[in-house]
Amino acid sequence: MQRDGYITHVWCSSGECVFVMDRQAFRFAKDDCLIVPNQELEFAVGQKSDNCAVEVVHVSFSFIQTATPQSNYGTLGHFALFENPVMHLRPEQQRVCALNFNYIWRRLAMETHRFHREAMRNAIGCMIIDFFDFHTEL
Repeated sequence: MQRDGYITHVWCSSGECVFVMDRQAFRFAKDDCLIVPNQELEFAVGQKSDNCAVEVVHVSFSFIQTATPQSNYGTLGHFALFENPVMHLRPEQQRVCALNFNYIWRRLAMETHRFHREAMRNAIGCMIIDFFDFHTEL
């Protein structure tokens, strides 16, 4: 799932799976979010339910740097993701996460928009801010 030079953001829209990251197993289920922060981590999907469906957004490190809002939380959150990359979301957070992924896909499709890169930067930036917010509750 991870691509070199990219940070992977995942939202599980149905089902569940177990994955291993750096020899530690994690459960990832419907309405959970996941961030794989480093392409050098060992990452493998293990068992998954038949109805497991995920949405994945790969964002390059360089684009993340331009889209991430000025915040001290980025570094703290990045290190915490090595401990546990899965965020189990409350219902309101689930709605926000679904909106973010939907908005990113809609904006990505607007290739003729004269300010496409800026619109994508804002869409990704909003997702990052919301992920920061979700993660502070862990």
